[in-house]
Amino acid sequence: MSKVSGLQKPQGAPRLVALGISTDEVDPLLAFFAALPPQVTWAIVFTKPLSLVQLARLKEVLHKSGGPILEWLSTGMRLAPGRVYLPPRHACVELADEAFVLSPAPEGETKPMHLVDTFLLSLLGRDPARTAVVCLDRVPLDGVLGFQQLGEAGAPIFLRPRQGLARRKGQGVLEPGRMPAVLARAFEGETAEPDDSAALDRILGLLERTCHMEISAYKTDMLARRITRRMRLRRHDSFYDYAEALAADPAAVAELYDDLLIGVTGFYRDSEVIQTLRTKVLDPMVASCDGQKPLRIWVPACATGEEAYTLAIELAESFEAAGRAPNFRILASDLRQSSLDVASVGLYDVGAVETVPEVLRDKYFQRVGGQYAVRKSLRAHIVFSSHDALVDPPFLQLDLVSCRNLLIYLNPEPQARLLSMVLFGLRADGALLLGQSETLIRDQDALEVIDRGARLFRKRGDVQPRPVPLPEQDLPQGDPLKLQRPRLGIGLAHRDHVVLNGFDAVLRRYAPSSLLISAEGEVLGWFGAASVLVRKTDGASLRTVEDVVHDDLQIPITVALEKLREGPFETFVRVLKVELAGGAPGRVQLRFEALDTAGAGPLLLVAVTFGDGQTPVPTPQTAPEAEDALFLSRRVQELERDLRLTERTLQHVTERLEATGEELLASNQELQMANRALHRDNHGLNHSNAAIRAQAEDIGLYANGLEAVLDALGIGFVVVSAQGVIHRVSAQLAVRLNLASAPEGLDIARLGLGPDFDALPQVVQDVARSKRPAELSGEGPGGTLWLRVFPQIGPSPRDPQGDAGGDGVVLVFHWPRGP
Repeated sequence: MSKVSGLQKPQGAPRLVALGISTDEVDPLLAFFAALPPQVTWAIVFTKPLSLVQLARLKEVLHKSGGPILEWLSTGMRLAPGRVYLPPRHACVELADEAFVLSPAPEGETKPMHLVDTFLLSLLGRDPARTAVVCLDRVPLDGVLGFQQLGEAGAPIFLRPRQGLARRKGQGVLEPGRMPAVLARAFEGETAEPDDSAALDRILGLLERTCHMEISAYKTDMLARRITRRMRLRRHDSFYDYAEALAADPAAVAELYDDLLIGVTGFYRDSEVIQTLRTKVLDPMVASCDGQKPLRIWVPACATGEEAYTLAIELAESFEAAGRAPNFRILASDLRQSSLDVASVGLYDVGAVETVPEVLRDKYFQRVGGQYAVRKSLRAHIVFSSHDALVDPPFLQLDLVSCRNLLIYLNPEPQARLLSMVLFGLRADGALLLGQSETLIRDQDALEVIDRGARLFRKRGDVQPRPVPLPEQDLPQGDPLKLQRPRLGIGLAHRDHVVLNGFDAVLRRYAPSSLLISAEGEVLGWFGAASVLVRKTDGASLRTVEDVVHDDLQIPITVALEKLREGPFETFVRVLKVELAGGAPGRVQLRFEALDTAGAGPLLLVAVTFGDGQTPVPTPQTAPEAEDALFLSRRVQELERDLRLTERTLQHVTERLEATGEELLASNQELQMANRALHRDNHGLNHSNAAIRAQAEDIGLYANGLEAVLDALGIGFVVVSAQGVIHRVSAQLAVRLNLASAPEGLDIARLGLGPDFDALPQVVQDVARSKRPAELSGEGPGGTLWLRVFPQIGPSPRDPQGDAGGDGVVLVFHWPRGP
């Protein structure tokens, strides 16, 4: 509960939802309002002004759903249930005693973060059980102070998934479409997130961090089912217990990760679909192939490879039927390395190949003991690779994509992203095969149906590929010093630069003359006079002893590194003659010590002492050098023995490497080309979006200025069709006539102007027909009104029923202004 003193918390006050969203976000806003309960009684207050696009789309949603009334905030307006309040630009809004107070933003505090914090902090006096905050920003930067204090006071805070704000007590992370239902339960006193749900979130977060899996892309119910199955196999009774076990056992996390990845596949699965694909796509594709470039097929989420091999068999058969040598390449990708290993070997049990027709089984498989192995001639056409279809750039110049039963496990946004990538990679007239339970919900204009029953589509040649949306980068959370240890030398990249600069200053001042080297031989840093023993580098990110350190020091450092790797390490000293700058000879004493890094692997510290006349350095001796040479000689013999064993091992895999090396190189080049193309497209899209946002801001400023001028003149207007249907009303006139909700689509007779204006509908029709202006005056809402009716030049806007309507009219209202 809040500890704010001197504030009376009104009982029975309306339930208030403070809602924040950036001006470039539209979909989360619509998802939230579309999911509002019928006849909602909350007061929803936007913490920032909306863009023109957001406002127009919001009006559409509220008009269709009959949702809460939309109102512009003004000073003295009291908070009322069933309302959506919009703040004006550059105004400081506060809530005091359930009434809004508006004032000009203080100079220098017109940025959204200041204005949002001001409003949120004014809510601390309310009952936290009747106050909630919803942040739909992708990354919540505005109002962070208000979030924290309201959350500490007990008010529920709701954020979108993958946001950068660290989650605190009282905060829920939900998709925008789920927030209203959870809000309703929270306002009724129910727990917004049960303990079991919080434990499930913990499991999903652990998977995302450990396995680099985009958990938010997959449907939560599917993930919960698979986690429940593995939890029961592990004999745990609750998500909480299972989460504790996973946190202590990395092997269990890897086991769960394998369970979550989609792995259902088989040879000739849905044989009727395969036959349709052969006759309607593969055979025509082979017939039109020019023979210069191979046909290219992508199988995302290929699992253990049965689907890819099935397509390879059918393509080989199609080429043979056409009397041509097979010329195709299948790119089969998956996230699970264990599945790719099985697919690459191509060795399957008898039961797995039972669905392959016997003639084809004998032709493309050979019996190996109790299993069947795919023949090398067929395997040579397939490249299996690790590839995340949701994150990595798509393959390009594809003739066919077989993406069966992957979309059904994804949420709508990742579905759209994957389809965009597929369309981007397909050639014009390329084909797309989906699973039997999958339906296209977007991009239908870019595809034409080949066979609806088989879920087989073709990309239209006249449709340009859409820019592929790249996934956003997660922001780091938590204590930065716990996320990554400070690393000496190059590559110091950390958001807390003050701490790191302090580390560097201490090392420069107090560290002895020394070199710091990793067990792998990377020179991490050097200090003091030891810099004269280091060559200048070209800024490369990896600096080895061989590339950086003085030649005379390399043998003893190599010996020390070998001893460090073998362990345990005993400190020892070497004295050397070195050739310093300018060719002058000198003596150097090297002291080798091992540094423990608390589990991150040992480091080698080489302390350097020079014979400068002040610090005595012993005379170099030959015994240590002979000892080092003997040590290296033994090590070389061991390495030669290991090399011979390695050569014999490599003989068993050389054939496979030769077969796939060229394919992997080609795939890598394709990925690089795709990556460059994607970045170019997205760069252009970002420029376009920035220009659109700037234009929208200019239009908004112009519209607000025009409204201010009209209000100063005491003028308002209404645009009406010839049938008397309202198309648009100026903002100040809507306020004066108490038209709180969007009046567009209403009949002019429902304006409620009073009996002096009962003839207005007939006057509208007369003016629309005769093209001659007319005048009316009388007592209306708020006092005397003068009204002139002008014919509109040009076509009238269509009314909501879709009737053309002929020419419309413009009603210009004028009311007397005060002194």
